[in-house]
Amino acid sequence: GGIGNMIDRLAAGYVVDFLDFCLINFAIFNVADVFVCVGCGMVVLYIITTVSILCVFSDQVIPAIQLVLDSAFTGTAATGGFLGATMMLARRSGIARGIYSNEAGLGSAPMAHAATTETNPVKQGLYGIFEVFMDTIVICTLTALTLLCGAAGGVEIAWGQSGGAELISAAFGTVFGAK
Repeated sequence: GGIGNMIDRLAAGYVVDFLDFCLINFAIFNVADVFVCVGCGMVVLYIITTVSILCVFSDQVIPAIQLVLDSAFTGTAATGGFLGATMMLARRSGIARGIYSNEAGLGSAPMAHAATTETNPVKQGLYGIFEVFMDTIVICTLTALTLLCGAAGGVEIAWGQSGGAELISAAFGTVFGAK
């Protein structure tokens, strides 16, 4: 219920606070190493869950890709693109989502790459390229296909409304259950 949910969140907050306190004050682990493991774990878990959804809705994957390609190359799409009717909103949303997604162009990634212990600059540059590829191509494509296939599985999504994380949560709910 409501109070039980609040207590669960409070308990989770205390556990995370305690772990943060130990991590920072007792230097049990290197903070960077912990966040590398957490970040990689999150990516692997996300890929596993999205691929699981795509396996459940495997009959919808090809139609979803066809929908994207057909919609991208219609006369309406071309007219809108050439006339620039949505250029301002697309630019603002694209930049905001791009920064939220992979921080490309924000300037924080070069600082992280500069602080590395890697001695080979080419190798470090390849790490940076891989980050953007993995996030922009792999994760975003899996998210889009999950949304399209999840929506085809009966999720009520109010298209055109501000969605964000609620959309992907609703798509995940079609396979893993909504809570």
